[in-house]
Amino acid sequence: MEGPRKFATKGVNGTLVVTPDRILIRRKRALLPLMGQGIRGSKEIAIDQISGTQLKRATAFVNGYIQFSLPGGEKKRGGFAAAQDEDSIMFTSKQQPGFEMAKELVDLYREAARNAAAEPSR
Repeated sequence: MEGPRKFATKGVNGTLVVTPDRILIRRKRALLPLMGQGIRGSKEIAIDQISGTQLKRATAFVNGYIQFSLPGGEKKRGGFAAAQDEDSIMFTSKQQPGFEMAKELVDLYREAARNAAAEPSR
């Protein structure tokens, strides 16, 4: 499995940290993020608990977002829903390359975790 041991990228309403076994969503301690995602400061999710990742590209006029789905959780689609979702981070077009890289890493690490779980133990 190729990839950095730790990758971080900053968005509009938080920072995403990706490691081979988990992601960490860190929120800013400002009023606007608190209104959207509540008082939670950080959220940690194990890579093998992520059932899906959606990346909506940013435009010159509209922020993009990355949204993580968990088993049994139904996500509403769209930018407004993502802004309110604790498992999403919004980003600008300038920040987008970092989130594209993060999605590639999450997908890579999820695949590696599935393969490891499918291998018979010795």
